[in-house]
Amino acid sequence: MDGEDILSRSGITSCLQHSTPSCLRESPAIPCSSECSTKTCVASVFDNVLELSRQVSEDCEAVLYTTSLGYNVKKLSLQTQYSDGKEQKKNNEATLCTIAYVPSESKLVRNVIAKVPPDSLRSMNLELFDDSDYETKVKKLSGHLVHQGWLLIFVDGAIEPLTAEDIFMPKLTPRRLFHPSVRRA
Repeated sequence: MDGEDILSRSGITSCLQHSTPSCLRESPAIPCSSECSTKTCVASVFDNVLELSRQVSEDCEAVLYTTSLGYNVKKLSLQTQYSDGKEQKKNNEATLCTIAYVPSESKLVRNVIAKVPPDSLRSMNLELFDDSDYETKVKKLSGHLVHQGWLLIFVDGAIEPLTAEDIFMPKLTPRRLFHPSVRRA
């Protein structure tokens, strides 16, 4: 069995059946948020969080990150210890940041946002009010809340099953997700 057989069994038309040499170039498969992307790329669920992800990782020398995407996350199974980096700087140690990418539409995000005391919102200067709608809270609080030691970044449109490109993009090409100061991810 060769690649042609596998594609035909899956109902996928291969480029060999087309006589045009540009067939593959017209079917972009690399997410635009990937460091491997070119002019012809596909949208990714990470496109809207790239800037925020770079901002929250600015003072990090190393980033430990996880993704819980493609389903309705209720809790994070992994637990870590969050650090704002002040103690590491005081002890002249490398700053390790812990970041989790989770669907903004998930039960986890709803529960975490619901538990934020109004006083904390005011102290973060996020200009949120008790009657702010949920979407406004999601946009303002992404990258500001910690759950089980993970700084949460809310990813829109990531509650449904994702493409393989979206699933593996942060693992295969993490460089664009983080600030240039990050040396290890």
